[in-house]
Amino acid sequence: MNTIFSDELESTIREIRENIIVERAHILDALQFGMSSESATAVEWPISDEAAVVCAVASQQNRPVVADYLVELLGKDEFTVHATLRDAGLTVTLENGLLHFGNAYATPIADEGPINTYQQWLTTRLSGLEASEHGLNELVNRLSEGWDRQRQSLLEAIIQQLDDFRVSPTTFVFSMLDPNYLDDAQMDQYVDDSAHLRDEVNQIKAWRDDQPGDAETFSSAVSEVCHYPVHEAGTEPILRIMSPWTNFAIQDYTATFRYLLENDITIQLLFRLPSRRGWDNLKEHLLTRLGETKGNLELRTYTRFKEFRNHDELRGIEESDENYVGETGIHAKLFIAGNPSDGTVVAGSANLMENSFFYNPEAGLKTHDPNVLETAIDYFDLIWNIAEPDRIDESAFTGKTNFTFYPKVYRD
Repeated sequence: MNTIFSDELESTIREIRENIIVERAHILDALQFGMSSESATAVEWPISDEAAVVCAVASQQNRPVVADYLVELLGKDEFTVHATLRDAGLTVTLENGLLHFGNAYATPIADEGPINTYQQWLTTRLSGLEASEHGLNELVNRLSEGWDRQRQSLLEAIIQQLDDFRVSPTTFVFSMLDPNYLDDAQMDQYVDDSAHLRDEVNQIKAWRDDQPGDAETFSSAVSEVCHYPVHEAGTEPILRIMSPWTNFAIQDYTATFRYLLENDITIQLLFRLPSRRGWDNLKEHLLTRLGETKGNLELRTYTRFKEFRNHDELRGIEESDENYVGETGIHAKLFIAGNPSDGTVVAGSANLMENSFFYNPEAGLKTHDPNVLETAIDYFDLIWNIAEPDRIDESAFTGKTNFTFYPKVYRD
């Protein structure tokens, strides 16, 4: 809707036309070769003979190979094709959808058939690009005042239909290694001299550069949920967060949480029973930074055991530094703002931690759908209510505390 019915349409068309011009130049360059008798290095090709002939002849003529052709022929993505060739010892680079060979390599068979097939594919691809460019030119010609009126009428008709029901889009939420989060030195440390890791980073960059329109990062989605009660004045003033684990990354939300608390918005934070170090980190990176909470911040933990253990048993386990055999607890990650009629929820695999937001492959969904929100809130409130015995008193938020790190529900 934003692309079709906005003034950005013409610039979008220009960008598409420029991409077509670039690809057409690549196709024309790739078309200018034939069978060669030049001397070449013998090699064990790790791909089919048909694909190897095309690559070999291109290498002898110093011509690129359009990666999409090999993708269709071999049924593998361009990064896998490139890695397969490189791992077989061939000098080859992948750039802008083209494979460039640094040396001339011998063909596995003397057959012009694969070359003819490849050239036909290039010709067909070129014709398709030309047809697309012609269609874009026609569209530009129609972007007149008359077309603008038709476009406006169409938009009004669509909006009139949408008024009869609520639109609640669902967005795919993800995390993975974020090359933009790391500086050059950190990237060099991550990749070092590993060709496989460099390929991995390139594949991630390519996906993120061409990120689907219905996808956004966990850091962006969670930030939106946390700000929702501020920007949507009519919604219920409450933010519910279920994150089993947290680390120093939570400090990035200090200013947001402080603003929510100052404006009488309740924050309910439900997490797994922390270690002493985990509790100290939470105090250092969030609680002591918040200042006056006005009673609007409540913390609860939910950790249980498969077999009942009383107060003294748990204390003995903690003092002897033994493992908590059979420990269970919350594992779900939920970020909910507002209520079903006006709210938003993110559910997924990411904790409120740096690794979850900027390194780990994580996945989840964000929606404003009232039915989903109602169920998510009902589920959160259930766990929240049964965790009431393990509520952490506000006096423990700052200063020295005698907070004991075992569930209070097991006290006699």
